Amino acid sequence: MPNNNTIRLQEVEEICIIDDDYVPRFLAQKIFGYEMPDVPVVDFDGAIAALQHLNTAPVKKRLILLDLNMPIHDGWHFVEHYPSVPHQNLLFILSSSDNPKDRLKLKDYPHVTDFLEKPITINQLSDLRAKY
Repeated sequence: MPNNNTIRLQEVEEICIIDDDYVPRFLAQKIFGYEMPDVPVVDFDGAIAALQHLNTAPVKKRLILLDLNMPIHDGWHFVEHYPSVPHQNLLFILSSSDNPKDRLKLKDYPHVTDFLEKPITINQLSDLRAKY
C-alpha cells in the first residue's frame, strides 16, 4: 500500500494527529515530541477541523496520523475529502481496529501512505524512519 509520491519522514515540518480519543493523541504527542522535538505537533478531535487546518497552510510537509473510527465525521470522511487539499504529506491510518475490510478499502485511496495500529509506539516510529 505505500504511496510512492510522498515525502521522507526527515522532511516533515508538522505532525497532525486526528483522533477523537484524547489518550492516543496525548501518547502520540509525547512520543513525537521526544523523538522529533523540532517538529510542531498539532492535534484534532475530528476530521473537519483537521481538513480546515490543512487548507490554511497547504504547502507544509506533514506527517498525518488519522483514526478511522470517530463520531460525526470519521476518518473515512477525512480520506474522501483529503484529495481536495493541496498536499505533500505522509498520511497514515492509525487505528485500534485491525479489520481486514478497512485495509482492503484503503487500497482505493492512493494518497494513504500506510496503516498503523494504535497506540503509536517508539518502535513503530523507528520502523517509519527506516521505511520512509
